[in-house]
Amino acid sequence: MTAVSAARLQQLRAVFGAEIPKDVGLALGILDASPASPTSPAERIALREAVVALAGQRLDDAKAAAEAIAGGPPSSTSQRPLPAGFSLRLREALLAKGAGALRAAVPLAEAEQLCKAAASADIPWSFVADGCFFRAHTVAKMLEERGVLTEKLWAITKGGDLVIERDKSRTGYSVVVNHVAVCLHVEGKDGPRRMVIDPSVSDRLLTPEEWLANMRSAAGTGVETLVMPRFMMMLWERDKPPSTWVQSQLDEAKAWHAGGWQESEKGYQEMGYFDDPMKFMAGG
Repeated sequence: MTAVSAARLQQLRAVFGAEIPKDVGLALGILDASPASPTSPAERIALREAVVALAGQRLDDAKAAAEAIAGGPPSSTSQRPLPAGFSLRLREALLAKGAGALRAAVPLAEAEQLCKAAASADIPWSFVADGCFFRAHTVAKMLEERGVLTEKLWAITKGGDLVIERDKSRTGYSVVVNHVAVCLHVEGKDGPRRMVIDPSVSDRLLTPEEWLANMRSAAGTGVETLVMPRFMMMLWERDKPPSTWVQSQLDEAKAWHAGGWQESEKGYQEMGYFDDPMKFMAGG
C-alpha cells in the first residue's frame, strides 16, 4: 500500500465510514457536501477518482481497496464529463445534502446546546431496544430546522447482534440488530470534527470513538460505522436513500414518540426481553 493510497483510504473512511454507496452520483454528492472532505482541490479530485473506483465497496479490506485505487478508476471524472444520468443524480444529491443552504459546521458551544435540546426533547431515550431510527430522524429534522447540516452514523456489527453496553435502558444495556444516531460537525483549530448526538447513551456530545466504545458485537466480530445522509431513516435504504425528507416517515416518527414506543416497550416486556436481553436476542 502506498502512502497516497493510505491517505485516501483514511479520507474515504472519514466521509463514508465502512462503505461507499453503490450509486456513484450519490456518493460523489455526499463527498462534495461533506465537511469531512478535503479542502484542497487536488486532494478532492483524487478522492473523487477513488470514489468512482470503489463505489459500492467496503473499506475494511484496506489492501484490496488500496490496490483498486492504485490500479486507477475505470473512468476519471476529472478527465471527462460525467454521463448525463450521473450528472442529474449528482445535482440531486447535492441538493439533498443542502450544500450551501445549511451550516456545515458549528461552534462547540452551539453544538453542546443542540445536544442538550435533543436530550430534553419529548423523545423516549430510555427505551433503547427499539426505535433508534425514529429518534435519530426526529433529531436530524430538528437540527435542520435550526439551519445545521447533519448526517446519520450507523453502528453495524460484522456478524451477530449489537450490544450497547452502557445506555439509559432499565437494564443498563441493550442488545439490538444495529444502532443509529445523528452526527454534526464542530468547528476546531484543525478543521471540522464529527461529533455524535445520542442521548440514549450520553447527554453530552461524543466523538465517534467514544460513541462506539459503548458497543460491541455479541459474536466478537467487531463493530463498524456507516455514514449516510440525514434523509435515510431505515438501513435497508442504504443503496438508494431518499434525496429529501419523506413526510410519511416523519409522521411515523412523530407517532412513535407520541405513544407508539410504549406499545412496543409493552410487547418487549411481555416477551421477556428485559429479563435478559442477550438471551432473548439469542433465541433463548
